[in-house]
Amino acid sequence: FITDNKASVALIGAGWWSQGWHLPHLSRNNNVSIVAIVDTSDHPKSNLNPNLQPLSHLAENYGCPVFKSVQEMLSDPTVGPVVDGCIVCTPHATHFEIGEVLLKEGETR
Repeated sequence: FITDNKASVALIGAGWWSQGWHLPHLSRNNNVSIVAIVDTSDHPKSNLNPNLQPLSHLAENYGCPVFKSVQEMLSDPTVGPVVDGCIVCTPHATHFEIGEVLLKEGETR
């Protein structure tokens, strides 16, 4: 799933914003490879859309692995080293903690 000259993007959170906006648009962008989807739930839920796909379907539809945590994704030897950027689509209260983990990872590269 990694290709030359494309931005390797991971999606953190697989709820409505990810499934309804980011994943469909990123998948149509020739300059992007979706390299991972991270969500703590196998079956994301949303008040805006009760028909969200489970992680297993997202992995199949977008051809990328899914992970339960940002740390698990970053630790994966085939995904962690190639992630160029992440889109954080989680509840606002989690953004700082997730951002801090991602920034610290970026400092070590």
